[in-house]
Amino acid sequence: MGADGSIFSIRRSLYPEFPDTVLDDLTVSMHVVFAGQRLIKVEDVVAYEGAVAKRADEIARKIRIAARAFHTHGFLAPKLAQMSRLDKFKYASRKLLRWFGGGFLVLGSLLMLAAAALVSPVLALALLGAGALVVVLGLRARKGPLASIMEIVIALLATQQGVLRAMRGQTFAVWNPAKSR
Repeated sequence: MGADGSIFSIRRSLYPEFPDTVLDDLTVSMHVVFAGQRLIKVEDVVAYEGAVAKRADEIARKIRIAARAFHTHGFLAPKLAQMSRLDKFKYASRKLLRWFGGGFLVLGSLLMLAAAALVSPVLALALLGAGALVVVLGLRARKGPLASIMEIVIALLATQQGVLRAMRGQTFAVWNPAKSR
């Protein structure tokens, strides 16, 4: 349900007009789908894109992309409403989990602490302490499973922040590549 911004191509006649506050790769590729054309992935074409080296740059990138994706959703809403039920499900399930995963994570953590506090305040404090320790260790880890889990958590929270900013009307029309690439 979308193309990778680092490499994709479409017929010139299918290229739509759109505001500079939306994600061009998603807008353009979804326009192909809305036009009833096929959007295909070619396995033997490979693109390389430099990774961001600093965590702060990656967080800023996730916030910007999430805000633009949310604005893209608003821009595409009339066409999204016309999609088949299966395509609506594919689109919504991917977007809802991606956009609101950070909120689900925070809510789940708070509910777990509240449930533990009902059982035993000591248990809740122990869980809170263990959670804080895991976060500190995860932020310091540079490789391994704990570092990977921490990067996923950070990505979910940064994406959630971007969506919340977009909901408040903030836009990101200019993209400046990260200096740490």
